[in-house]
Amino acid sequence: MSFKIRHSRRWLALAGLLAVALAGLLWNRQRSPEQSVQVRLESRGRVLLERGRLAPILSHPLQVRCSGSLKMILAHGTWVDKGGVVARVDISEELAKLPKLENEVAAKQVDLQGKEREYEVVDQETRNESELRNARAHAARIEQASVLARPDAEELKLLEIDRELIATTHQEATSERERQQRLMEAGFLSELGLAPFQRREEAAREAWIEAGLRIDIAKKGPTEERRAQLRTALERAEAELERAGKARQRRLAEIAQTVDAAKKALAVAVAELENGRRLASQGEVFAPASGHVALRTFRDWQNGGQISRFAPGAPVEQSDVIGMVVEPGHLRIEILVSEVDLVRLCAGQSALITLPALPGLRLKAAVERVGQAGQDRNFYQPGSEGAETGVSLHSVELKLLDIPPSLRPGMTADCEVVIDPPRPRLLASRNAVEGSSDSGWFVWRRSSLGWDKVEVKGYPVDELDFYFATGVQEGDVLRLTANP
Repeated sequence: MSFKIRHSRRWLALAGLLAVALAGLLWNRQRSPEQSVQVRLESRGRVLLERGRLAPILSHPLQVRCSGSLKMILAHGTWVDKGGVVARVDISEELAKLPKLENEVAAKQVDLQGKEREYEVVDQETRNESELRNARAHAARIEQASVLARPDAEELKLLEIDRELIATTHQEATSERERQQRLMEAGFLSELGLAPFQRREEAAREAWIEAGLRIDIAKKGPTEERRAQLRTALERAEAELERAGKARQRRLAEIAQTVDAAKKALAVAVAELENGRRLASQGEVFAPASGHVALRTFRDWQNGGQISRFAPGAPVEQSDVIGMVVEPGHLRIEILVSEVDLVRLCAGQSALITLPALPGLRLKAAVERVGQAGQDRNFYQPGSEGAETGVSLHSVELKLLDIPPSLRPGMTADCEVVIDPPRPRLLASRNAVEGSSDSGWFVWRRSSLGWDKVEVKGYPVDELDFYFATGVQEGDVLRLTANP
């Protein structure tokens, strides 16, 4: 009897515990119905949400044409007509340089004239020297040719005739000397008066002997010693002529180099003077087109590296770009996306644009260009310091399909780029999904026995919903988690 009582009490206790558990489960479901969510079928597209800014498509740079400091510059965003003055540069320094440049040009001109005159003088001197050496060489050639040339029969006949004439003269001189000597012996003439006749006879005799030698030489030709003398004289004359020619070329080349250097120095000085005059007349920066002035920012190292905008008093150098003139009605949108989102973007995808500055305005756009080369995040944040962050961002440009006149460059734009077009999808709250894309996703699905762990495949659509590709069906109840 006692055994049956103890057994019935045990079953009653178990039944009570079961009743309490069922009651707690029912009470928990009634107390917090938000702890579960149902899988629903909904037509939804996949979008990428990014914030960008409006940038101009047609812009013209404003380039400074001379160095100095800004005396006047229009404010950022000011409207300017084509040809209007955007900025003026203080050109007092350029004007102060002009007298010095003019003096340098005058000095270079005088120096060049001196070099050219020196070239002319040296050219004339060396030409005269070369002509003299050439005449000497020519005379040596003629002498050698005349000495070495063998006379012909006619020339020998002329030499014989010349010797006969000289012999006749010698006979006449001998006869005259003998007659005068007889007169001296007779006492009519002194020895002093006879001397001229004796000298005349001796000269005629020597001329007759020389004429005979000329005939003999003409027949035999010059001796080897005479030939060597003629040859040496000719070689010396030709060598002197060659040295004179080389010396002339060397001196003229040296002076020509100085003349060329003077010409180049003068050309440089003239170019600097013309450039200075041009810069002195280019102190104004004109607008190449009508539009809004967009001034450029720069890092001012004189003030600790702060980022500043060009303003009156700011120093500028030649060819500096101080800003742009932005034509209205030509705008695009620039956004920065991570490399994870980049692979899902391509040209031609549609987008919806909203602007915080113009609430209620919704504009259509399309992806026009996707940047292929990424940059570190600090590249797009000039104010940041330190090493690279390791986060790569890519620039993406969107084209506005309609541009109302109220838009301005630099406005903030919220972009919704449609990555996938709308189609039926199984969706549920992201809070019902646990795991990650690396380790895998899973959910807790309600069954007749409680909550079952089910592995699923899909991806988050946005911050609120998760898209299920496999693992669940429409109407399944999923448990919400505390940490999504």
